[in-house]
Amino acid sequence: MPIRSGMSDGTLGAMENPWLSLIASDQGEAVADKDGKFVLKIDSAAINSWCGTPDRKRKSDASKFKNFFLEILPQPYVGNRDAPVVILGLNPGFCAKDLEDHKCKAFQKAQLENFQSQAEVPFYFLDENLKDTAGSQWWKKRLRVVIEKAGLTNVQNNLLCVEWFPYHSKKFAPLHNVLPSQEYGFQLVRGAMRRNALIIGLRSKQIWYKSIPKLECYEKHCFLKSPQCAYVTENNCPCFCDVIKALSAGGTTTG
Repeated sequence: MPIRSGMSDGTLGAMENPWLSLIASDQGEAVADKDGKFVLKIDSAAINSWCGTPDRKRKSDASKFKNFFLEILPQPYVGNRDAPVVILGLNPGFCAKDLEDHKCKAFQKAQLENFQSQAEVPFYFLDENLKDTAGSQWWKKRLRVVIEKAGLTNVQNNLLCVEWFPYHSKKFAPLHNVLPSQEYGFQLVRGAMRRNALIIGLRSKQIWYKSIPKLECYEKHCFLKSPQCAYVTENNCPCFCDVIKALSAGGTTTG
């Protein structure tokens, strides 16, 4: 998949969605590599070097990457890619139940449809049919107050979460280099800025500012006061009222 500079809205110079390559075109099922891992080809060289390089400078990266779980589908973004509210995460977490959840056909179907923007419930972690998954339980706790104020359907349809790093891990430690696939996520965020979306960072402010320098000066963004808990509430989110308004309206506003 070619990597090109530009935006994410299909205009000239934009990077094509690399995550579609994880879907078998004839069967519509997820495609793993020969080792049973869901790693994009454009990321494989970097990942292999982290995991097996003799370079002392990168040994720390290799040890960090052992904490990542590549046997389950990555989660680079979740939700409506044209959403009026965008949440910035760090990377999808991992718990033992994730292995069970990712074997569920309905859950995997929702993930693959999400890559294609075809999911019946765009923010599929709030799909009642998937309420028993670990991801659903995590998000419902963090968004409980938002759902109460804006309504479940509005949140399901009008919210996007972009992860800075797309692969699952128990704990996160920054690696030396950015993966090629991460550029697509950055493009989604830049696209959100262009359409005047409201952007909420859960944590890792400096990592996001380094990746997208113009974000720091973007007026319609904020980061949670307490990134440790990552709950989007009136006390923890400086622009909470604007979040509710944008989700309820179902679109962005100018000005």
